Amino acid sequence: LGEWSCGGSFGDSQDHWTSTTRDVLVEYTKSEMSRSLPSSDEGFIQDKVDERMRAKRTRNYKLADYIRDKLYDTYDVTIHDKLNLWSVGGEFGEGNEW
Repeated sequence: LGEWSCGGSFGDSQDHWTSTTRDVLVEYTKSEMSRSLPSSDEGFIQDKVDERMRAKRTRNYKLADYIRDKLYDTYDVTIHDKLNLWSVGGEFGEGNEW
């Protein structure tokens, strides 16, 4: 990029940490080791995981933690932030235990 910004932002198209546009952010996906779900539940969970990711990127940690905890309590979903994966049952494969 080669630019300097006093505010630390170069706009949504360049700033992946605070951008809320879906195409700029790295998406979380369902782990291959996850237990299966009905497709309607899986779509809902993916939407909530995406919402949590946007909340974290905009530093709304209270909302991000609430979504994480609600997904765990309701669906037994564990989110692995280092791998950008989520899993029903918390399985991420050998060597990637959470």
